[in-house]
Amino acid sequence: MMRNYLGIDYGEKRTGVALSFGKFGEPYCVLEHKDDLELITKIIGIIKEKKIDEIVVGVSEGEMGGKQREFANLLKRKSGKKVHLVDETLSSVEALDKAIKAGKSRKKRRNFLDAYSASLILERFFDYN
Repeated sequence: MMRNYLGIDYGEKRTGVALSFGKFGEPYCVLEHKDDLELITKIIGIIKEKKIDEIVVGVSEGEMGGKQREFANLLKRKSGKKVHLVDETLSSVEALDKAIKAGKSRKKRRNFLDAYSASLILERFFDYN
């Protein structure tokens, strides 16, 4: 049975979201938020609307990695969904390269980057599993 996945490139003010209804992540949107609870409320809405089965959150090293892990744990408790953690190292660099190759203007790159980074996080998850 095919599972539906939600990929998340967590940020403290902006979070990229990607969807997968197969084995490829597709950029979906960027969510702006004031805090984690507001963000989780928005994500739970997407989970219900898109019938998401599992969530993949990108994590990095250091202080930000700790915040990403805390967010993932809170999301798991609030959503009741299985949450996977995936190394997001260099996903932003890859996303910027993709944006430049796609001819995105500087203005359009900002939204594209966060959502595209989330799709790369999903694809890494699929590659490892």
